[in-house]
Amino acid sequence: MFKVQSRGLTDGLAELTEIEQRQIPFATALALTETAKLIKSSIEDEMRAVFDRPTPFTMNALRLIPATKQKLEARVPAGAPARPDPDGLDRYPG
Repeated sequence: MFKVQSRGLTDGLAELTEIEQRQIPFATALALTETAKLIKSSIEDEMRAVFDRPTPFTMNALRLIPATKQKLEARVPAGAPARPDPDGLDRYPG
């Protein structure tokens, strides 16, 4: 996994107009989502090259969680999300 961070962004945003302040988070979310789509596609291409006749179950294992203006984070997790344990215990401690 890789992470992109920016410092000093708050100071620069304070000087922008209202329209710019609304558009920058939207454009950032769009760019993050498009980048995640490219990453997902690249991983799927690599899976086709590495696995011998991958099944649809294997190829559909990757999901895309797009970024939003409120949450500037796009993710490409593999597999289904873990369901909560009915007993309330942590399934994967540590």
